Amino acid sequence: MGGDQLVALLSPLVGLGYAAGLILLLHRGAGRALARVAATGRMAFTNYLTQSLIMTSIFYGGRGALMGEVDRPALWLLVGGVWALQLAWSPWWLSRFTMGPFEWVWRCLTVGHRVPLKTQARVS
Repeated sequence: MGGDQLVALLSPLVGLGYAAGLILLLHRGAGRALARVAATGRMAFTNYLTQSLIMTSIFYGGRGALMGEVDRPALWLLVGGVWALQLAWSPWWLSRFTMGPFEWVWRCLTVGHRVPLKTQARVS
Protein backbone atom coordinates (compact mmCIF):
# COMPACT_ATOMS: atom_id res chain seq x y z
CA MET A 1 0.00 0.00 0.00
CA GLY A 2 1.43 3.38 -1.05
CA GLY A 3 1.69 6.45 1.14
CA ASP A 4 -1.17 8.24 -0.62
CA GLN A 5 -3.51 5.31 -0.08
CA LEU A 6 -2.52 5.09 3.58
CA VAL A 7 -3.22 8.80 4.07
CA ALA A 8 -6.60 8.44 2.33
CA LEU A 9 -7.43 5.48 4.58
CA LEU A 10 -6.39 7.18 7.82
CA SER A 11 -7.75 10.69 7.16
CA PRO A 12 -11.30 9.90 8.37
CA LEU A 13 -9.85 8.48 11.58
CA VAL A 14 -7.87 11.67 12.18
CA GLY A 15 -11.06 13.69 11.67
CA LEU A 16 -12.90 11.48 14.15
CA GLY A 17 -10.02 11.97 16.60
CA TYR A 18 -10.37 15.75 16.36
CA ALA A 19 -14.13 15.51 16.86
CA ALA A 20 -13.68 13.20 19.85
CA GLY A 21 -11.15 15.60 21.36
CA LEU A 22 -13.56 18.52 21.05
CA ILE A 23 -16.37 16.47 22.58
CA LEU A 24 -14.12 15.54 25.52
CA LEU A 25 -13.20 19.21 26.00
CA LEU A 26 -16.88 20.15 26.06
CA HIS A 27 -17.71 17.42 28.57
CA ARG A 28 -14.90 18.63 30.83
CA GLY A 29 -16.27 22.17 31.01
CA ALA A 30 -14.31 23.88 28.25
CA GLY A 31 -17.47 25.15 26.53
CA ARG A 32 -16.83 28.71 27.64
CA ALA A 33 -13.28 28.59 26.30
CA LEU A 34 -14.54 27.23 22.99
CA ALA A 35 -17.21 29.96 22.64
CA ARG A 36 -14.78 32.10 20.61
CA VAL A 37 -14.18 29.19 18.25
CA ALA A 38 -17.95 28.67 17.93
CA ALA A 39 -18.46 32.35 17.07
CA THR A 40 -15.70 32.11 14.47
CA GLY A 41 -17.49 29.10 12.99
CA ARG A 42 -20.81 30.95 12.89
CA MET A 43 -19.07 33.53 10.70
CA ALA A 44 -17.17 30.98 8.62
CA PHE A 45 -17.99 32.52 5.23
CA THR A 46 -17.00 36.02 6.35
CA ASN A 47 -13.85 34.75 8.05
CA TYR A 48 -12.87 32.67 5.02
CA LEU A 49 -13.22 35.65 2.68
CA THR A 50 -11.46 38.11 4.99
CA GLN A 51 -8.63 35.65 5.67
CA SER A 52 -8.22 35.18 1.93
CA LEU A 53 -8.13 38.94 1.36
CA ILE A 54 -5.62 39.50 4.17
CA MET A 55 -3.26 36.75 3.05
CA THR A 56 -3.56 37.70 -0.62
CA SER A 57 -2.72 41.29 0.29
CA ILE A 58 0.30 40.17 2.29
CA PHE A 59 1.68 37.71 -0.25
CA TYR A 60 0.65 39.18 -3.61
CA GLY A 61 -0.12 42.82 -2.92
CA GLY A 62 1.94 45.77 -4.09
CA ARG A 63 5.65 46.23 -3.59
CA GLY A 64 5.73 44.45 -0.25
CA ALA A 65 4.60 41.11 -1.63
CA LEU A 66 6.05 38.34 0.52
CA MET A 67 5.43 35.32 -1.71
CA GLY A 68 8.45 33.05 -1.38
CA GLU A 69 10.09 35.37 1.16
CA VAL A 70 8.58 34.01 4.38
CA ASP A 71 9.99 30.96 6.17
CA ARG A 72 7.78 28.46 8.01
CA PRO A 73 8.03 29.99 11.50
CA ALA A 74 7.11 33.45 10.18
CA LEU A 75 4.25 31.92 8.19
CA TRP A 76 2.94 30.25 11.34
CA LEU A 77 3.08 33.63 13.11
CA LEU A 78 1.08 35.23 10.30
CA VAL A 79 -1.50 32.45 10.38
CA GLY A 80 -1.70 32.63 14.17
CA GLY A 81 -2.12 36.40 14.01
CA VAL A 82 -4.99 36.17 11.55
CA TRP A 83 -6.59 33.45 13.68
CA ALA A 84 -6.23 35.61 16.79
CA LEU A 85 -7.91 38.50 14.98
CA GLN A 86 -10.78 36.26 13.90
CA LEU A 87 -11.16 34.79 17.41
CA ALA A 88 -11.39 38.32 18.82
CA TRP A 89 -13.48 39.89 16.08
CA SER A 90 -16.14 37.21 15.61
CA PRO A 91 -17.60 37.24 19.17
CA TRP A 92 -17.50 41.05 19.19
CA TRP A 93 -19.42 41.21 15.90
CA LEU A 94 -21.95 38.56 16.91
CA SER A 95 -22.67 40.38 20.18
CA ARG A 96 -24.06 43.20 18.04
CA PHE A 97 -25.39 41.41 14.96
CA THR A 98 -27.17 38.12 14.29
CA MET A 99 -24.71 36.89 11.65
CA GLY A 100 -21.56 37.88 9.79
CA PRO A 101 -21.78 40.49 7.02
CA PHE A 102 -21.20 38.05 4.16
CA GLU A 103 -23.58 35.51 5.75
CA TRP A 104 -26.18 38.28 5.85
CA VAL A 105 -25.68 39.17 2.17
CA TRP A 106 -25.91 35.48 1.25
CA ARG A 107 -29.09 35.05 3.33
CA CYS A 108 -30.71 38.12 1.73
CA LEU A 109 -29.87 36.81 -1.74
CA THR A 110 -31.22 33.32 -1.04
CA VAL A 111 -34.52 34.38 0.57
CA GLY A 112 -35.08 37.20 -1.90
CA HIS A 113 -35.61 40.01 0.62
CA ARG A 114 -33.70 41.93 3.26
CA VAL A 115 -33.49 40.12 6.60
CA PRO A 116 -32.74 41.83 9.92
CA LEU A 117 -29.07 41.98 10.85
CA LYS A 118 -29.03 43.78 14.19
CA THR A 119 -29.64 41.84 17.37
CA GLN A 120 -32.81 42.71 19.22
CA ALA A 121 -32.38 44.85 22.35
CA ARG A 122 -32.66 42.70 25.44
CA VAL A 123 -35.29 43.69 27.96
CA SER A 124 -34.40 42.87 31.58
